[in-house]
Amino acid sequence: MDQDADNSPLLSSEKVHVRSHGCMKPYNWMQVGTWILLPLLLLQFFFFASPLLPLAASIPCSIVVFFFGALTAYKAIKTTITDPADSHLQKKKQGANFTDEEKAEEEARYCHHCESNVNNNAVHCNICHKCIEGYDHHCKWLNNCIGKKNYQLFFDTLVSLNLFLVSQSAVLIGIIVAFFVGWDDGQTSSTEQRAIDWFGANQPNVVIGLNLGFLTIDLISEWLILQLLFFHLSLRRKGLTTYQY
Repeated sequence: MDQDADNSPLLSSEKVHVRSHGCMKPYNWMQVGTWILLPLLLLQFFFFASPLLPLAASIPCSIVVFFFGALTAYKAIKTTITDPADSHLQKKKQGANFTDEEKAEEEARYCHHCESNVNNNAVHCNICHKCIEGYDHHCKWLNNCIGKKNYQLFFDTLVSLNLFLVSQSAVLIGIIVAFFVGWDDGQTSSTEQRAIDWFGANQPNVVIGLNLGFLTIDLISEWLILQLLFFHLSLRRKGLTTYQY
């Protein structure tokens, strides 16, 4: 997991740019990579995989893959644009004042970075330059901190991305297996024939090669995401955050 948190004092004379969400600059290559890879996987499926399926399978498979892809994008965007800053900072930004009773009730402590009271479970992120309530980690893939206010969205993103990769991989495996059926006896399978007829290009090996390449990407991504998902399932069961772990 990616994180950069610190609680050491920061000189008040040092000016920093406080980031409200992950769509604010500076961007990083990992975040830009997610913007490219997910649409690329969807485009690959609809142009190189779906046309090789029989119509009865193509429509439902395309709907399932598109649904999980769209759900992943929605959850990822929501996670990215949600400001996970400590509630004290947000109230301070709105000009609210705190009574001693409110500070005691909310178990506030003082952060020298933010020059404000924050909750005891808040951690200061040196990338976002603010305290994050219920800090879990800083996710470079989404360019945003993950905390109490957007952790569930982050977890939902992992689940939907896992389902997207599983569904797409399953379809690609089925296509590739069906493509080679009949090769031993010299017959042409219906899948191979659809690959030959693909947009009139008559390049079945190129089409199936692209599907093999993207299947490799899917399987590697699935392996990594699945490990991350199981890790967070374990943390949730133990009642821990990544930072506490």
